[in-house]
Amino acid sequence: MGLCLGKTPRGGGTSSSSSSPCWADLPPEIAGVVLSRLGSHDDRLSFAGVCREWRLAAQYHRTLLPPAMPCINLGHGAYQSITDGKVRRFAKSSHGRVDASFGGWLLYEHEGSRRCSLVDPLSPSTPATEVPCRYGNRLVDRGCCHVLSDCGPLGREFPVEKILILSPQLAVVMFQSSPFMLAPFNLAYFRPATPTEISWSPPTPTAGFISKDIAFHRGKVFAVDWKGSLLAHEIVAGATVSLGPCERVISVHLDEALAMNANYHLVTSSDSQKLLMVQWSIPNLMAGIKIDHHSMSLHVFEADLDKGRWSEVTDLGNQVLFVATTGSRAIAVEGSSEHYHHRFQGGNRVFLLGNNWAWAWAHRRAVVAPCKCSDCRKLTNGIPSYCVYDMISGKASLVSLRRGSNSMKHSRSEWFFPSV
Repeated sequence: MGLCLGKTPRGGGTSSSSSSPCWADLPPEIAGVVLSRLGSHDDRLSFAGVCREWRLAAQYHRTLLPPAMPCINLGHGAYQSITDGKVRRFAKSSHGRVDASFGGWLLYEHEGSRRCSLVDPLSPSTPATEVPCRYGNRLVDRGCCHVLSDCGPLGREFPVEKILILSPQLAVVMFQSSPFMLAPFNLAYFRPATPTEISWSPPTPTAGFISKDIAFHRGKVFAVDWKGSLLAHEIVAGATVSLGPCERVISVHLDEALAMNANYHLVTSSDSQKLLMVQWSIPNLMAGIKIDHHSMSLHVFEADLDKGRWSEVTDLGNQVLFVATTGSRAIAVEGSSEHYHHRFQGGNRVFLLGNNWAWAWAHRRAVVAPCKCSDCRKLTNGIPSYCVYDMISGKASLVSLRRGSNSMKHSRSEWFFPSV
Protein backbone atom coordinates (compact mmCIF):
# COMPACT_ATOMS: atom_id res chain seq x y z
CA MET A 1 0.00 0.00 0.00
CA GLY A 2 1.11 3.58 -0.54
CA LEU A 3 1.31 6.53 1.81
CA CYS A 4 -2.07 7.37 3.39
CA LEU A 5 -2.90 10.99 4.07
CA GLY A 6 -5.52 11.73 6.66
CA LYS A 7 -6.16 13.03 10.15
CA THR A 8 -5.89 10.81 13.17
CA PRO A 9 -9.16 10.85 15.16
CA ARG A 10 -9.13 12.47 18.57
CA GLY A 11 -8.25 10.15 21.40
CA GLY A 12 -5.37 8.58 19.50
CA GLY A 13 -7.51 5.82 18.01
CA THR A 14 -7.97 5.03 14.35
CA SER A 15 -11.10 5.05 12.35
CA SER A 16 -11.24 3.85 8.77
CA SER A 17 -14.42 5.82 8.23
CA SER A 18 -12.80 9.19 9.04
CA SER A 19 -9.38 8.71 7.41
CA SER A 20 -8.71 9.65 3.81
CA PRO A 21 -8.33 6.86 1.26
CA CYS A 22 -4.84 5.73 0.30
CA TRP A 23 -3.31 7.36 -2.75
CA ALA A 24 -2.34 3.88 -3.86
CA ASP A 25 -6.05 3.14 -4.26
CA LEU A 26 -6.44 5.77 -6.96
CA PRO A 27 -8.90 4.30 -9.52
CA PRO A 28 -7.21 3.34 -12.79
CA GLU A 29 -9.42 5.66 -14.83
CA ILE A 30 -8.42 8.62 -12.64
CA ALA A 31 -4.76 7.63 -12.92
CA GLY A 32 -5.19 7.71 -16.69
CA VAL A 33 -6.62 11.24 -16.52
CA VAL A 34 -3.66 12.38 -14.40
CA LEU A 35 -1.16 10.79 -16.76
CA SER A 36 -2.80 12.34 -19.81
CA ARG A 37 -2.16 15.77 -18.28
CA LEU A 38 1.57 15.08 -17.92
CA GLY A 39 3.32 15.93 -21.16
CA SER A 40 6.86 15.49 -19.87
CA HIS A 41 8.48 12.05 -19.91
CA ASP A 42 10.18 12.91 -16.59
CA ASP A 43 6.83 13.70 -14.96
CA ARG A 44 5.45 10.38 -16.13
CA LEU A 45 8.45 8.59 -14.62
CA SER A 46 7.89 10.43 -11.35
CA PHE A 47 4.24 9.34 -11.36
CA ALA A 48 5.24 5.70 -11.91
CA GLY A 49 7.79 5.92 -9.10
CA VAL A 50 5.27 6.77 -6.36
CA CYS A 51 4.19 3.21 -5.61
CA ARG A 52 3.59 -0.18 -7.20
CA GLU A 53 -0.04 0.55 -8.01
CA TRP A 54 0.79 3.77 -9.82
CA ARG A 55 3.58 2.04 -11.70
CA LEU A 56 1.13 -0.59 -12.91
CA ALA A 57 -1.34 2.14 -13.88
CA ALA A 58 1.38 3.90 -15.89
CA GLN A 59 2.21 0.65 -17.70
CA TYR A 60 -1.46 0.02 -18.45
CA HIS A 61 -2.03 3.51 -19.93
CA ARG A 62 1.34 3.72 -21.69
CA THR A 63 0.07 2.97 -25.19
CA LEU A 64 -2.97 5.23 -24.74
CA LEU A 65 -1.05 8.40 -23.87
CA PRO A 66 -0.07 11.09 -26.36
CA PRO A 67 3.64 11.24 -27.22
CA ALA A 68 5.83 12.74 -24.53
CA MET A 69 7.06 16.24 -25.26
CA PRO A 70 10.48 16.46 -26.94
CA CYS A 71 13.51 17.69 -25.07
CA ILE A 72 16.83 19.15 -26.22
CA ASN A 73 19.90 16.94 -26.23
CA LEU A 74 22.77 19.07 -24.93
CA GLY A 75 25.50 16.50 -25.44
CA HIS A 76 27.69 14.63 -22.95
CA GLY A 77 24.68 12.73 -21.64
CA ALA A 78 22.66 15.81 -20.62
CA TYR A 79 19.28 16.96 -21.87
CA GLN A 80 16.96 19.84 -21.09
CA SER A 81 13.19 19.77 -20.73
CA ILE A 82 11.22 22.39 -22.64
CA THR A 83 8.42 22.20 -20.05
CA ASP A 84 10.34 23.25 -16.92
CA GLY A 85 13.79 24.09 -18.30
CA LYS A 86 15.52 21.65 -15.96
CA VAL A 87 18.71 19.95 -17.10
CA ARG A 88 18.86 16.24 -16.39
CA ARG A 89 21.09 13.38 -17.43
CA PHE A 90 20.29 10.19 -19.28
CA ALA A 91 20.83 7.05 -17.24
CA LYS A 92 24.42 5.86 -17.24
CA SER A 93 25.19 3.09 -19.67
CA SER A 94 27.92 0.57 -20.09
CA HIS A 95 28.03 1.43 -23.80
CA GLY A 96 30.55 4.24 -23.24
CA ARG A 97 30.79 7.88 -24.31
CA VAL A 98 27.59 9.58 -25.43
CA ASP A 99 27.10 12.89 -27.19
CA ALA A 100 24.96 12.93 -30.35
CA SER A 101 21.37 11.86 -30.88
CA PHE A 102 19.21 10.94 -33.86
CA GLY A 103 15.48 11.19 -33.18
CA GLY A 104 14.92 8.96 -30.16
CA TRP A 105 18.36 7.29 -30.28
CA LEU A 106 21.60 8.21 -28.50
CA LEU A 107 24.93 7.47 -30.13
CA TYR A 108 27.35 5.72 -27.76
CA GLU A 109 31.01 5.20 -28.56
CA HIS A 110 32.67 2.28 -26.81
CA GLU A 111 35.89 3.13 -25.07
CA GLY A 112 38.92 1.44 -26.52
CA SER A 113 37.39 -0.01 -29.68
CA ARG A 114 35.62 3.27 -30.60
CA ARG A 115 32.81 1.23 -32.15
CA CYS A 116 29.50 3.06 -31.99
CA SER A 117 25.96 1.92 -31.20
CA LEU A 118 22.59 3.62 -31.27
CA VAL A 119 20.77 3.03 -27.98
CA ASP A 120 17.27 3.91 -26.83
CA PRO A 121 18.03 5.19 -23.29
CA LEU A 122 14.38 5.02 -22.23
CA SER A 123 13.77 1.44 -23.33
CA PRO A 124 16.45 -0.88 -21.91
CA SER A 125 14.79 -3.88 -23.57
CA THR A 126 15.40 -2.44 -27.06
CA PRO A 127 18.61 -3.93 -28.48
CA ALA A 128 21.46 -1.57 -29.30
CA THR A 129 22.18 -1.10 -33.02
CA GLU A 130 25.83 -0.99 -34.06
CA VAL A 131 26.52 1.70 -36.68
CA PRO A 132 29.57 2.32 -38.90
CA CYS A 133 30.68 5.64 -37.43
CA ARG A 134 32.58 7.26 -34.57
CA TYR A 135 33.09 10.64 -32.95
CA GLY A 136 35.65 13.07 -34.36
CA ASN A 137 38.38 14.27 -32.03
CA ARG A 138 37.98 17.93 -32.84
CA LEU A 139 35.30 20.49 -32.18
CA VAL A 140 33.74 21.99 -35.27
CA ASP A 141 32.30 25.42 -35.95
CA ARG A 142 28.83 24.63 -34.57
CA GLY A 143 30.34 23.80 -31.18
CA CYS A 144 30.07 20.01 -31.19
CA CYS A 145 31.96 16.96 -32.36
CA HIS A 146 31.31 15.62 -35.82
CA VAL A 147 29.94 12.12 -36.14
CA LEU A 148 32.20 10.53 -38.74
CA SER A 149 32.10 7.43 -40.87
CA ASP A 150 35.20 5.98 -42.50
CA CYS A 151 33.25 3.61 -44.74
CA GLY A 152 33.51 5.78 -47.83
CA PRO A 153 35.67 5.14 -50.88
CA LEU A 154 39.32 4.50 -50.04
CA GLY A 155 38.48 4.59 -46.35
CA ARG A 156 38.01 8.38 -46.26
CA GLU A 157 36.11 9.99 -43.38
CA PHE A 158 32.79 11.72 -43.97
CA PRO A 159 30.57 13.66 -41.51
CA VAL A 160 27.23 11.97 -40.79
CA GLU A 161 24.12 14.18 -40.82
CA LYS A 162 21.35 11.68 -40.07
CA ILE A 163 20.76 8.00 -39.36
CA LEU A 164 17.40 6.26 -39.82
CA ILE A 165 16.90 2.87 -38.17
CA LEU A 166 14.20 1.31 -40.34
CA SER A 167 14.28 -2.19 -38.84
CA PRO A 168 16.70 -4.59 -37.15
CA GLN A 169 17.74 -5.53 -40.71
CA LEU A 170 18.20 -2.12 -42.34
CA ALA A 171 19.43 1.41 -41.56
CA VAL A 172 20.06 4.43 -43.80
CA VAL A 173 22.78 7.06 -43.40
CA MET A 174 22.78 10.57 -44.87
CA PHE A 175 26.21 12.19 -45.14
CA GLN A 176 26.95 15.89 -45.12
CA SER A 177 28.40 15.76 -48.62
CA SER A 178 29.13 13.30 -51.38
CA PRO A 179 32.28 11.15 -51.43
CA PHE A 180 31.98 10.79 -55.20
CA MET A 181 32.94 13.26 -57.89
CA LEU A 182 31.33 11.99 -61.07
CA ALA A 183 27.87 11.05 -59.81
CA PRO A 184 27.38 12.84 -56.50
CA PHE A 185 24.99 11.36 -53.96
CA ASN A 186 25.20 11.13 -50.18
CA LEU A 187 22.99 8.23 -49.05
CA ALA A 188 24.15 4.81 -47.95
CA TYR A 189 22.59 1.87 -46.17
CA PHE A 190 23.85 -0.92 -43.98
CA ARG A 191 22.56 -3.94 -42.14
CA PRO A 192 22.99 -3.64 -38.35
CA ALA A 193 24.08 -7.28 -38.16
CA THR A 194 27.10 -6.41 -40.37
CA PRO A 195 27.53 -2.63 -39.89
CA THR A 196 30.97 -2.41 -41.51
CA GLU A 197 29.59 -3.69 -44.82
CA ILE A 198 28.09 -0.41 -45.94
CA SER A 199 26.49 -0.06 -49.39
CA TRP A 200 25.99 3.16 -51.30
CA SER A 201 22.56 3.80 -52.72
CA PRO A 202 22.40 4.20 -56.50
CA PRO A 203 22.26 7.73 -57.94
CA THR A 204 19.33 9.00 -59.92
CA PRO A 205 19.05 7.76 -63.51
CA THR A 206 19.91 11.19 -64.94
CA ALA A 207 22.23 12.91 -62.48
CA GLY A 208 23.60 12.98 -58.98
CA PHE A 209 21.40 13.89 -56.06
CA ILE A 210 22.59 15.50 -52.82
CA SER A 211 19.93 14.91 -50.18
CA LYS A 212 19.16 17.71 -47.72
CA ASP A 213 16.94 15.46 -45.59
CA ILE A 214 15.49 11.96 -45.55
CA ALA A 215 12.40 10.41 -43.98
CA PHE A 216 10.70 7.03 -43.80
CA HIS A 217 7.07 7.18 -44.93
CA ARG A 218 4.66 4.41 -45.95
CA GLY A 219 7.35 1.82 -46.40
CA LYS A 220 9.70 3.98 -48.51
CA VAL A 221 12.70 6.19 -47.86
CA PHE A 222 12.16 9.69 -49.27
CA ALA A 223 14.93 12.20 -49.94
CA VAL A 224 14.68 15.90 -50.84
CA ASP A 225 17.38 18.05 -52.43
CA TRP A 226 18.03 21.81 -52.23
CA LYS A 227 15.64 22.57 -55.10
CA GLY A 228 12.73 20.61 -53.65
CA SER A 229 13.00 17.56 -55.88
CA LEU A 230 11.85 14.39 -54.14
CA LEU A 231 13.15 10.85 -54.56
CA ALA A 232 11.54 7.65 -53.27
CA HIS A 233 13.64 4.57 -52.50
CA GLU A 234 11.94 1.20 -52.33
CA ILE A 235 12.81 -1.26 -49.58
CA VAL A 236 13.76 -4.55 -51.21
CA ALA A 237 13.06 -7.63 -49.10
CA GLY A 238 14.57 -10.97 -50.01
CA ALA A 239 17.29 -13.11 -48.57
CA THR A 240 18.58 -9.78 -47.22
CA VAL A 241 16.88 -6.41 -46.87
CA SER A 242 18.33 -3.53 -48.88
CA LEU A 243 17.60 -0.07 -50.23
CA GLY A 244 16.35 -0.51 -53.76
CA PRO A 245 16.43 1.68 -56.87
CA CYS A 246 15.09 5.20 -56.53
CA GLU A 247 12.40 7.02 -58.45
CA ARG A 248 12.01 10.76 -58.84
CA VAL A 249 8.45 11.35 -57.66
CA ILE A 250 8.48 15.17 -57.63
CA SER A 251 10.64 17.04 -60.11
CA VAL A 252 8.92 20.42 -60.09
CA HIS A 253 11.49 22.77 -58.57
CA LEU A 254 10.55 25.39 -56.03
CA ASP A 255 11.46 29.06 -56.39
CA GLU A 256 15.22 28.91 -56.95
CA ALA A 257 15.78 32.32 -55.37
CA LEU A 258 14.24 31.06 -52.14
CA ALA A 259 15.79 27.62 -52.38
CA MET A 260 19.43 28.70 -52.58
CA ASN A 261 19.81 29.57 -48.88
CA ALA A 262 16.94 27.50 -47.52
CA ASN A 263 16.90 24.65 -45.02
CA TYR A 264 14.77 21.58 -45.73
CA HIS A 265 13.17 19.08 -43.37
CA LEU A 266 10.93 16.12 -44.17
CA VAL A 267 8.42 15.00 -41.56
CA THR A 268 5.44 12.65 -41.55
CA SER A 269 2.17 14.19 -40.30
CA SER A 270 0.93 13.30 -36.83
CA ASP A 271 -1.65 10.91 -38.31
CA SER A 272 1.08 9.23 -40.44
CA GLN A 273 -0.92 9.89 -43.62
CA LYS A 274 1.00 12.78 -45.23
CA LEU A 275 4.60 13.55 -46.06
CA LEU A 276 5.35 17.18 -45.25
CA MET A 277 8.34 19.34 -46.11
CA VAL A 278 9.38 22.44 -44.17
CA GLN A 279 11.43 24.99 -46.12
CA TRP A 280 12.76 27.92 -44.12
CA SER A 281 15.36 30.65 -44.51
CA ILE A 282 16.37 34.04 -43.16
CA PRO A 283 15.64 37.03 -45.42
CA ASN A 284 18.44 39.01 -47.07
CA LEU A 285 19.90 41.70 -44.85
CA MET A 286 21.08 45.05 -46.14
CA ALA A 287 23.42 47.48 -44.42
CA GLY A 288 21.63 50.32 -42.68
CA ILE A 289 18.32 48.46 -42.42
CA LYS A 290 16.98 47.64 -38.98
CA ILE A 291 17.09 43.91 -38.21
CA ASP A 292 13.79 42.26 -37.36
CA HIS A 293 14.53 38.89 -35.76
CA HIS A 294 10.86 37.99 -35.90
CA SER A 295 10.98 37.83 -39.69
CA MET A 296 11.77 34.64 -41.52
CA SER A 297 10.60 32.85 -44.61
CA LEU A 298 8.99 29.51 -43.73
CA HIS A 299 6.77 27.38 -45.93
CA VAL A 300 5.21 23.98 -45.35
CA PHE A 301 4.38 21.74 -48.29
CA GLU A 302 2.55 18.44 -48.64
CA ALA A 303 3.79 15.88 -51.15
CA ASP A 304 1.09 15.04 -53.68
CA LEU A 305 2.61 11.80 -54.90
CA ASP A 306 -0.21 11.06 -57.34
CA LYS A 307 0.23 14.34 -59.23
CA GLY A 308 3.97 14.61 -58.66
CA ARG A 309 3.97 18.05 -57.06
CA TRP A 310 4.20 19.97 -53.81
CA SER A 311 1.06 21.62 -52.43
CA GLU A 312 1.61 24.44 -49.98
CA VAL A 313 0.03 24.04 -46.55
CA THR A 314 -1.03 27.26 -44.84
CA ASP A 315 -2.76 25.72 -41.84
CA LEU A 316 -1.38 22.78 -39.84
CA GLY A 317 -4.54 22.56 -37.75
CA ASN A 318 -3.86 21.01 -34.36
CA GLN A 319 -0.36 19.88 -35.33
CA VAL A 320 3.00 21.21 -34.21
CA LEU A 321 6.15 20.32 -36.13
CA PHE A 322 9.55 19.87 -34.51
CA VAL A 323 12.22 20.00 -37.20
CA ALA A 324 15.99 19.58 -37.21
CA THR A 325 18.68 17.91 -39.29
CA THR A 326 19.10 14.90 -37.01
CA GLY A 327 15.38 14.20 -36.61
CA SER A 328 11.90 15.72 -37.00
CA ARG A 329 8.45 14.87 -35.73
CA ALA A 330 4.84 16.05 -35.92
CA ILE A 331 2.71 15.98 -32.76
CA ALA A 332 -1.05 16.45 -32.46
CA VAL A 333 -2.12 18.87 -29.75
CA GLU A 334 -5.82 17.99 -29.71
CA GLY A 335 -6.65 15.57 -26.89
CA SER A 336 -3.18 15.98 -25.39
CA SER A 337 -2.03 17.20 -22.02
CA GLU A 338 -2.30 20.67 -20.51
CA HIS A 339 1.45 21.04 -21.01
CA TYR A 340 0.90 20.68 -24.75
CA HIS A 341 -1.88 23.25 -24.87
CA HIS A 342 0.01 25.74 -22.72
CA ARG A 343 3.25 25.38 -24.65
CA PHE A 344 1.81 25.04 -28.15
CA GLN A 345 -1.20 27.38 -27.86
CA GLY A 346 -3.49 25.15 -29.88
CA GLY A 347 -1.01 24.01 -32.52
CA ASN A 348 -0.33 25.37 -36.02
CA ARG A 349 3.31 26.10 -35.16
CA VAL A 350 6.75 24.99 -36.27
CA PHE A 351 9.56 24.56 -33.73
CA LEU A 352 13.18 24.98 -34.81
CA LEU A 353 16.29 24.74 -32.66
CA GLY A 354 17.83 28.04 -31.57
CA ASN A 355 21.27 26.97 -32.78
CA ASN A 356 19.93 26.36 -36.29
CA TRP A 357 18.16 29.72 -36.23
CA ALA A 358 21.29 31.53 -35.03
CA TRP A 359 23.45 29.73 -37.60
CA ALA A 360 21.19 30.92 -40.41
CA TRP A 361 21.21 34.50 -39.08
CA ALA A 362 25.00 34.48 -38.81
CA HIS A 363 25.29 33.74 -42.54
CA ARG A 364 22.81 36.49 -43.47
CA ARG A 365 24.46 39.14 -41.25
CA ALA A 366 27.67 39.28 -43.27
CA VAL A 367 26.95 42.75 -44.66
CA VAL A 368 25.80 44.32 -41.41
CA ALA A 369 27.33 44.91 -38.02
CA PRO A 370 27.11 42.08 -35.45
CA CYS A 371 23.76 42.10 -33.72
CA LYS A 372 23.69 42.81 -29.97
CA CYS A 373 20.00 42.27 -29.27
CA SER A 374 19.00 40.24 -26.21
CA ASP A 375 18.17 37.14 -28.29
CA CYS A 376 21.55 37.09 -30.01
CA ARG A 377 23.37 37.70 -26.72
CA LYS A 378 21.63 34.70 -25.21
CA LEU A 379 22.71 32.51 -28.09
CA THR A 380 26.26 33.90 -27.95
CA ASN A 381 26.39 33.06 -24.25
CA GLY A 382 25.34 29.49 -25.04
CA ILE A 383 21.88 29.51 -23.47
CA PRO A 384 19.82 26.62 -24.99
CA SER A 385 16.81 27.85 -26.90
CA TYR A 386 14.33 27.10 -29.62
CA CYS A 387 12.50 29.16 -32.20
CA VAL A 388 8.71 29.05 -32.66
CA TYR A 389 7.17 30.05 -35.98
CA ASP A 390 3.46 30.94 -35.92
CA MET A 391 1.81 29.82 -39.18
CA ILE A 392 -0.98 32.39 -38.78
CA SER A 393 1.02 35.54 -38.04
CA GLY A 394 4.08 34.52 -40.06
CA LYS A 395 6.32 35.64 -37.20
CA ALA A 396 9.03 33.83 -35.27
CA SER A 397 9.92 34.13 -31.59
CA LEU A 398 12.87 32.79 -29.63
CA VAL A 399 12.32 30.93 -26.36
CA SER A 400 15.37 30.75 -24.11
CA LEU A 401 15.86 27.98 -21.56
CA ARG A 402 18.05 29.60 -18.96
CA ARG A 403 20.61 27.61 -17.07
CA GLY A 404 22.00 30.10 -14.61
CA SER A 405 25.40 31.51 -15.46
CA ASN A 406 26.80 28.29 -16.95
CA SER A 407 28.08 28.69 -20.49
CA MET A 408 27.19 26.01 -22.99
CA LYS A 409 29.07 27.25 -26.04
CA HIS A 410 30.29 23.77 -26.85
CA SER A 411 27.09 21.89 -26.20
CA ARG A 412 24.97 20.18 -28.83
CA SER A 413 21.45 21.23 -29.65
CA GLU A 414 19.31 18.42 -31.07
CA TRP A 415 15.69 17.44 -30.62
CA PHE A 416 15.35 14.20 -28.68
CA PHE A 417 12.00 12.42 -28.95
CA PRO A 418 11.26 10.06 -26.03
CA SER A 419 10.08 6.65 -27.20
CA VAL A 420 7.84 6.13 -24.16
